[in-house]
Amino acid sequence: MKYVILFLFVFCKSFSQNDSNFVIEGITLNCEKNNYDSRERYVKLKANNEIIQENIKQRFGEFKIKNLKKGEYTFEFTNIFGQIITKNIVVNEKITKVELCTEEFVDTNQKTILENLTQNDTLEISITSSGCFHFEKEKIKYYYKSQKLIAEYFNNQKKEKRITLNERKREQLILLEKKIIAINNSMGGCTSSTQYVFILNGKAIQNVVDSSCDWDGYYKMKEEIFGIK
Repeated sequence: MKYVILFLFVFCKSFSQNDSNFVIEGITLNCEKNNYDSRERYVKLKANNEIIQENIKQRFGEFKIKNLKKGEYTFEFTNIFGQIITKNIVVNEKITKVELCTEEFVDTNQKTILENLTQNDTLEISITSSGCFHFEKEKIKYYYKSQKLIAEYFNNQKKEKRITLNERKREQLILLEKKIIAINNSMGGCTSSTQYVFILNGKAIQNVVDSSCDWDGYYKMKEEIFGIK
């Protein structure tokens, strides 16, 4: 009998130890670029709405959390736009791999200037990029002509492209505007910066400066919409 009790004691002890011996190996990265993100993203791990660990330290974006039990967990972290992002995971393997995509964007559902543009309006976005070894000045101009939305791209005041926007491209540019406004909440800290000035009917109404070097959404859009690298 005593051997049975001893066996059960050892078994239960072993089970109990193994039950809290799960590990999360994670990384914060820009998933679109597949580049690690070494900035402080205030990573927090929660279970049942209770904080398990916060301000999780990262090295080259990588982190490890030990002594976890099986179950459902939620990560919270700050993206490149200063928004709080949540990611739910299930831990049921000894090692669970996690990627936290810092470029993930939460739609604000706020109406943009472009969405509110009327047939009589003209919207310009002046883009000035500067750094230690470069200075670039560009502009995008929107207006309606014959009930169709037109977009023009200028480089150093010279018009290089004019296109008629279909609904898909219009939606892409609306999302771009939302991200430009949101990037104003970025961490900054870069020696290069990009300034976006929104000018409606000749009057500047919004000014955003991105000095984070975390986001290249405008340049990707320029290539996708206008075909200009």
